[in-house]
Amino acid sequence: MPINLHKLPKEVILEVLRNVEFREIILYSLLSTNSKKNVTSLNYKAYTMKMSFASHSLTIRFIFVDPILNRLLKLEIPKDGLFIDKKLPEGVEMSGDGLIAVEFCSTGERKIGEVVEHFSRMFHCSERKQMDFHTNQKLFKPSQILQHFGNPSTLTIFGDDEVENSEILETFTRVDTLYLPRKDQDLQKILIRNFNCLDYGFLGPVPLSLEDLLCVNAKSFTAMEAQISQRDTNRFFKLWIAGSNSRLVHMEIQLWQQVLNPEVIIKGIPYVAIPEDVERVVESSAEVLKGQRIQGGFDIFRN
Repeated sequence: MPINLHKLPKEVILEVLRNVEFREIILYSLLSTNSKKNVTSLNYKAYTMKMSFASHSLTIRFIFVDPILNRLLKLEIPKDGLFIDKKLPEGVEMSGDGLIAVEFCSTGERKIGEVVEHFSRMFHCSERKQMDFHTNQKLFKPSQILQHFGNPSTLTIFGDDEVENSEILETFTRVDTLYLPRKDQDLQKILIRNFNCLDYGFLGPVPLSLEDLLCVNAKSFTAMEAQISQRDTNRFFKLWIAGSNSRLVHMEIQLWQQVLNPEVIIKGIPYVAIPEDVERVVESSAEVLKGQRIQGGFDIFRN
């Protein structure tokens, strides 16, 4: 005899949902407003919602870090639904660790924005959005994405189109963490923004000057394969010790095709050499450094 689940006490409903497969929870949440509220009450929290905008697709992933859940929900938006304002005529493809295979999921002719809102609120990650923009992403205008999804907490740009990248950076102005492959024009306009973390040049060598470093306003700054002289790096350290870049608490520079010469880097700077067999735990206000273990090195102190 069929049982109407919604006629049961809420505590019983939640207990039933805790004991069904993940895919069934997802499908159940799409039935009605009440079913969505019930799933939300399970308090299953996604670590982040990751939106990837590629040349011909939009992929949305909800990543869970709870070892009990150990799930990744992936939504593939079909090509005929690649307009945020357009209703999805059928649904989306859904796959993940909790699903046996890719499964088509009916969304009840919701718009893409409504589908994203549905899952982000249900999994309590509305404020933890990551956006990735890949090469030749021209299906969505950045302004349209901002209007429907807001600013991401983490923004990653993989493309190398200077005009396209500039439009993305000018649109999303309230970003906590930025991963930027390179910026040939107006780099300093980006460096002066108050990011928590800024990772620059992760796809290849990038030119970097002393003037660029003095513009860095992020708490944590990483420059991969940086084309900067060790002498300029030494000059920057001296200026930082004297009080420049007041927000900066962590910086990592990987020099492009250079053999590191510590004598040049720390020339004229008071320091304490730490033996390589001495391990320390670094604590600071920058999240990237909390609890990080380092061995050896040189201790330098600001004035």
